[in-house]
Amino acid sequence: MAIEDNLPAVDPAAAATVVEPAAPAAPEFTPHTDTPSLLQGVGAEPVVKTPAAEPVADPAATVEPTKPEEPKPGDPAATTTEPLAPEPAAPEPITYPEFTLPDGLVPDPTIMGKYTETLGKYGVKPEAAQELLNMHAEAFKTYQAQTLAAQHEAFGKMREQWRNQVMSDPQLGGSGHQTAMGAVARMRDMLVSNAKLGSEQYVKDTKELNDFLATTGAGDHPVFLRMLHRAARYLDEAAMPPPNPGVPPNIGTKPKGLRSIYNGTRT
Repeated sequence: MAIEDNLPAVDPAAAATVVEPAAPAAPEFTPHTDTPSLLQGVGAEPVVKTPAAEPVADPAATVEPTKPEEPKPGDPAATTTEPLAPEPAAPEPITYPEFTLPDGLVPDPTIMGKYTETLGKYGVKPEAAQELLNMHAEAFKTYQAQTLAAQHEAFGKMREQWRNQVMSDPQLGGSGHQTAMGAVARMRDMLVSNAKLGSEQYVKDTKELNDFLATTGAGDHPVFLRMLHRAARYLDEAAMPPPNPGVPPNIGTKPKGLRSIYNGTRT
Protein backbone atom coordinates (compact mmCIF):
# COMPACT_ATOMS: atom_id res chain seq x y z
CA MET A 1 0.00 0.00 0.00
CA ALA A 2 1.27 3.46 -0.95
CA ILE A 3 1.96 6.21 1.59
CA GLU A 4 -0.45 8.55 -0.13
CA ASP A 5 -3.33 6.19 0.70
CA ASN A 6 -2.96 6.90 4.42
CA LEU A 7 -3.14 10.70 4.02
CA PRO A 8 -6.49 12.41 4.65
CA ALA A 9 -8.29 13.89 1.74
CA VAL A 10 -7.79 17.60 1.23
CA ASP A 11 -10.39 19.95 0.01
CA PRO A 12 -9.08 21.89 -2.90
CA ALA A 13 -10.91 25.00 -1.78
CA ALA A 14 -9.54 24.72 1.67
CA ALA A 15 -6.09 24.17 0.34
CA ALA A 16 -6.33 27.42 -1.54
CA THR A 17 -6.84 29.32 1.70
CA VAL A 18 -4.20 27.57 3.70
CA VAL A 19 -1.61 30.09 5.00
CA GLU A 20 2.00 29.07 4.99
CA PRO A 21 3.30 28.72 8.53
CA ALA A 22 5.82 31.42 9.61
CA ALA A 23 9.47 30.52 9.52
CA PRO A 24 10.79 29.61 12.96
CA ALA A 25 12.93 32.36 14.63
CA ALA A 26 16.67 31.90 14.62
CA PRO A 27 17.72 30.23 17.83
CA GLU A 28 19.93 32.23 20.17
CA PHE A 29 23.54 31.05 20.24
CA THR A 30 26.57 31.55 22.36
CA PRO A 31 29.67 32.68 20.56
CA HIS A 32 32.46 30.17 20.68
CA THR A 33 34.73 32.67 22.21
CA ASP A 34 32.57 32.54 25.32
CA THR A 35 33.31 28.83 25.85
CA PRO A 36 36.52 28.22 27.71
CA SER A 37 39.01 25.94 26.05
CA LEU A 38 40.31 22.82 27.63
CA LEU A 39 43.50 24.51 28.58
CA GLN A 40 41.62 27.25 30.30
CA GLY A 41 39.55 24.81 32.37
CA VAL A 42 42.38 22.71 33.69
CA GLY A 43 42.50 22.85 37.50
CA ALA A 44 40.05 25.69 37.74
CA GLU A 45 36.43 26.35 37.62
CA PRO A 46 35.09 27.00 34.17
CA VAL A 47 35.31 30.70 33.41
CA VAL A 48 31.92 32.25 33.15
CA LYS A 49 31.85 35.44 31.20
CA THR A 50 29.86 38.13 32.89
CA PRO A 51 28.38 40.90 30.82
CA ALA A 52 30.52 44.00 30.88
CA ALA A 53 29.11 46.92 32.72
CA GLU A 54 28.19 49.79 30.56
CA PRO A 55 30.42 52.80 31.18
CA VAL A 56 28.88 55.69 32.97
CA ALA A 57 29.24 58.86 30.98
CA ASP A 58 30.99 61.76 32.75
CA PRO A 59 28.82 64.82 32.40
CA ALA A 60 31.87 67.07 32.37
CA ALA A 61 33.50 64.99 29.66
CA THR A 62 30.51 64.87 27.44
CA VAL A 63 29.72 68.52 27.53
CA GLU A 64 31.18 70.10 24.46
CA PRO A 65 32.54 73.62 24.83
CA THR A 66 30.29 76.18 23.41
CA LYS A 67 31.69 77.88 20.36
CA PRO A 68 31.12 81.52 19.75
CA GLU A 69 28.50 82.02 17.17
CA GLU A 70 29.90 83.16 13.91
CA PRO A 71 28.46 86.44 12.75
CA LYS A 72 26.01 86.06 9.94
CA PRO A 73 26.45 87.94 6.68
CA GLY A 74 25.04 91.42 6.95
CA ASP A 75 25.44 91.44 10.72
CA PRO A 76 27.23 94.66 11.83
CA ALA A 77 29.40 92.53 14.08
CA ALA A 78 30.69 90.71 11.02
CA THR A 79 32.23 93.86 9.55
CA THR A 80 33.59 95.31 12.78
CA THR A 81 37.43 95.03 13.07
CA GLU A 82 39.82 95.87 15.85
CA PRO A 83 41.25 99.40 15.56
CA LEU A 84 44.83 99.41 14.25
CA ALA A 85 47.54 100.99 16.35
CA PRO A 86 48.82 104.20 14.80
CA GLU A 87 52.18 103.84 13.08
CA PRO A 88 55.01 105.74 14.77
CA ALA A 89 55.92 108.91 13.03
CA ALA A 90 59.22 108.85 11.14
CA PRO A 91 61.92 110.84 12.93
CA GLU A 92 62.80 114.10 11.35
CA PRO A 93 66.22 114.09 9.65
CA ILE A 94 68.96 115.82 11.61
CA THR A 95 70.85 118.63 9.95
CA TYR A 96 74.48 118.76 11.03
CA PRO A 97 76.47 121.97 10.88
CA GLU A 98 80.01 122.19 9.59
CA PHE A 99 82.18 120.53 12.19
CA THR A 100 85.24 122.24 13.69
CA LEU A 101 88.59 120.48 13.65
CA PRO A 102 91.66 121.37 15.72
CA ASP A 103 94.47 123.31 14.11
CA GLY A 104 96.65 121.18 11.88
CA LEU A 105 93.89 118.75 10.86
CA VAL A 106 92.36 119.22 7.41
CA PRO A 107 88.94 117.59 6.91
CA ASP A 108 88.55 115.06 4.12
CA PRO A 109 85.17 115.57 2.38
CA THR A 110 84.67 111.84 1.74
CA ILE A 111 85.42 110.82 5.32
CA MET A 112 83.33 113.62 6.79
CA GLY A 113 80.43 112.61 4.54
CA LYS A 114 80.54 109.04 5.85
CA TYR A 115 80.81 110.37 9.39
CA THR A 116 77.72 112.54 8.96
CA GLU A 117 75.82 109.66 7.36
CA THR A 118 76.60 107.39 10.32
CA LEU A 119 75.55 110.08 12.78
CA GLY A 120 72.17 110.47 11.08
CA LYS A 121 71.67 106.69 10.93
CA TYR A 122 71.81 106.44 14.72
CA GLY A 123 70.23 109.80 15.46
CA VAL A 124 73.25 111.36 17.17
CA LYS A 125 72.71 114.93 18.21
CA PRO A 126 74.95 117.60 16.66
CA GLU A 127 76.43 118.52 20.07
CA ALA A 128 77.39 114.93 20.76
CA ALA A 129 78.76 114.57 17.22
CA GLN A 130 81.12 117.53 17.70
CA GLU A 131 82.24 116.16 21.08
CA LEU A 132 82.98 112.75 19.55
CA LEU A 133 84.98 114.44 16.81
CA ASN A 134 87.00 116.39 19.38
CA MET A 135 87.78 113.18 21.27
CA HIS A 136 88.89 111.49 18.06
CA ALA A 137 91.11 114.44 17.16
CA GLU A 138 92.77 114.38 20.58
CA ALA A 139 93.38 110.65 20.30
CA PHE A 140 94.86 111.12 16.84
CA LYS A 141 97.19 113.91 18.01
CA THR A 142 98.36 111.73 20.90
CA TYR A 143 99.05 108.86 18.52
CA GLN A 144 100.88 111.20 16.15
CA ALA A 145 103.09 112.55 18.94
CA GLN A 146 103.89 109.06 20.21
CA THR A 147 104.72 107.85 16.71
CA LEU A 148 106.98 110.83 16.03
CA ALA A 149 108.82 110.33 19.33
CA ALA A 150 109.34 106.63 18.57
CA GLN A 151 110.70 107.45 15.11
CA HIS A 152 113.14 110.01 16.46
CA GLU A 153 114.31 107.63 19.15
CA ALA A 154 114.93 104.86 16.60
CA PHE A 155 116.74 107.23 14.22
CA GLY A 156 118.84 108.64 17.06
CA LYS A 157 120.00 105.13 18.00
CA MET A 158 120.93 104.45 14.38
CA ARG A 159 123.01 107.65 14.17
CA GLU A 160 124.74 106.67 17.39
CA GLN A 161 125.73 103.38 15.75
CA TRP A 162 127.12 105.31 12.75
CA ARG A 163 129.24 107.51 15.04
CA ASN A 164 130.63 104.45 16.80
CA GLN A 165 131.61 103.04 13.39
CA VAL A 166 133.35 106.31 12.51
CA MET A 167 135.38 106.28 15.75
CA SER A 168 136.52 102.72 15.05
CA ASP A 169 137.30 103.36 11.36
CA PRO A 170 141.03 103.11 10.53
CA GLN A 171 140.92 106.26 8.37
CA LEU A 172 138.53 108.43 10.38
CA GLY A 173 138.79 107.26 13.98
CA GLY A 174 141.43 106.57 16.57
CA SER A 175 144.11 109.08 17.45
CA GLY A 176 143.89 110.73 14.02
CA HIS A 177 140.19 111.49 14.27
CA GLN A 178 140.57 115.26 14.57
CA THR A 179 143.03 115.44 11.66
CA ALA A 180 140.76 113.31 9.46
CA MET A 181 137.71 115.39 10.29
CA GLY A 182 139.67 118.56 9.47
CA ALA A 183 140.28 117.24 5.97
CA VAL A 184 136.60 116.30 5.67
CA ALA A 185 135.57 119.83 6.70
CA ARG A 186 137.87 121.40 4.11
CA MET A 187 136.24 119.35 1.37
CA ARG A 188 132.80 120.29 2.64
CA ASP A 189 133.57 124.00 2.50
CA MET A 190 135.24 123.66 -0.89
CA LEU A 191 132.52 121.62 -2.63
CA VAL A 192 129.37 123.01 -1.05
CA SER A 193 129.05 125.90 -3.52
CA ASN A 194 130.52 127.42 -6.64
CA ALA A 195 130.03 130.89 -5.16
CA LYS A 196 132.77 132.90 -3.51
CA LEU A 197 133.46 132.03 0.10
CA GLY A 198 131.37 134.29 2.37
CA SER A 199 129.02 135.50 -0.38
CA GLU A 200 125.24 135.46 -0.04
CA GLN A 201 124.89 132.47 -2.35
CA TYR A 202 127.61 130.62 -0.49
CA VAL A 203 125.82 131.17 2.82
CA LYS A 204 122.55 129.96 1.28
CA ASP A 205 124.15 126.80 -0.12
CA THR A 206 125.81 126.09 3.20
CA LYS A 207 122.51 126.39 5.05
CA GLU A 208 120.85 123.94 2.63
CA LEU A 209 123.66 121.44 3.22
CA ASN A 210 123.31 121.77 6.98
CA ASP A 211 119.55 121.19 6.71
CA PHE A 212 120.24 118.09 4.64
CA LEU A 213 122.74 116.77 7.18
CA ALA A 214 120.40 117.42 10.11
CA THR A 215 117.42 115.77 8.43
CA THR A 216 119.14 112.68 7.11
CA GLY A 217 121.91 112.27 9.63
CA ALA A 218 124.35 111.80 6.73
CA GLY A 219 126.96 113.84 8.59
CA ASP A 220 127.39 110.85 10.93
CA HIS A 221 127.49 108.15 8.25
CA PRO A 222 130.96 106.63 7.80
CA VAL A 223 130.52 106.13 4.03
CA PHE A 224 129.79 109.83 3.43
CA LEU A 225 132.68 110.95 5.64
CA ARG A 226 135.16 108.54 4.03
CA MET A 227 134.17 109.87 0.60
CA LEU A 228 135.04 113.45 1.60
CA HIS A 229 138.22 112.26 3.28
CA ARG A 230 139.38 110.57 0.07
CA ALA A 231 138.55 113.72 -1.90
CA ALA A 232 141.04 115.61 0.26
CA ARG A 233 143.86 113.52 -1.19
CA TYR A 234 143.15 114.94 -4.63
CA LEU A 235 141.94 118.46 -3.87
CA ASP A 236 144.07 119.59 -0.94
CA GLU A 237 146.94 121.98 -1.77
CA ALA A 238 150.49 120.72 -1.44
CA ALA A 239 151.80 120.92 2.05
CA MET A 240 153.98 123.88 2.92
CA PRO A 241 157.70 123.08 3.35
CA PRO A 242 158.87 122.81 6.93
CA PRO A 243 160.35 125.97 8.45
CA ASN A 244 164.21 126.49 8.29
CA PRO A 245 164.97 123.66 5.88
CA GLY A 246 168.54 122.32 6.01
CA VAL A 247 171.17 123.12 3.33
CA PRO A 248 171.55 120.39 0.69
CA PRO A 249 174.86 118.58 1.10
CA ASN A 250 175.94 119.08 -2.53
CA ILE A 251 175.21 122.76 -2.76
CA GLY A 252 178.09 124.73 -4.40
CA THR A 253 179.73 121.72 -6.06
CA LYS A 254 180.33 121.56 -9.79
CA PRO A 255 178.62 118.73 -11.60
CA LYS A 256 180.90 116.36 -13.43
CA GLY A 257 178.75 116.43 -16.50
CA LEU A 258 175.29 116.03 -17.78
CA ARG A 259 175.67 112.27 -17.85
CA SER A 260 176.15 112.22 -14.10
CA ILE A 261 172.79 113.86 -13.60
CA TYR A 262 170.95 110.98 -15.22
CA ASN A 263 173.00 108.01 -14.08
CA GLY A 264 173.01 109.03 -10.42
CA THR A 265 176.79 109.64 -10.17
CA ARG A 266 176.41 113.36 -9.54
CA THR A 267 178.07 114.49 -6.30
